[in-house]
Amino acid sequence: MRRKTANKISVLLIIALMLTMLSSCTVFKRSAVALAATDFCTTLKTGKATDILHMTDGLEKDFKKSFRDLLNSDNYSEEENTFNEHMLASIKFEIDMSTVVINKDKAKVKIDFTIADHNALKGGNYATIDALTQAVD
Repeated sequence: MRRKTANKISVLLIIALMLTMLSSCTVFKRSAVALAATDFCTTLKTGKATDILHMTDGLEKDFKKSFRDLLNSDNYSEEENTFNEHMLASIKFEIDMSTVVINKDKAKVKIDFTIADHNALKGGNYATIDALTQAVD
């Protein structure tokens, strides 16, 4: 479970970073860039692969398939899904508007993400999923 969760979190953060590099944009004003970044980050927190992938561009078909498989809740137990939901809910983001760069039809902005410390949870002795999710929160 821990390895799958770590992989899932890593992939989500990579996708978020790739947004700034791969996103095809029309000419955005600064506020439109902030809105697009906020929409993406909010969608990222849902953990819904299809919605996340709709907001990206330039990803290979094999990557998209494995990303969908990774975020498919049918591949996890009820407890793993509960844990994953709490980890996703712990994601916080801050859009650094001073880094907005608009170049013709592309834009980029720096987004700082924080998430519950997955490594700190490893040493705990959690008797129930509720105890583990409380530690995440």
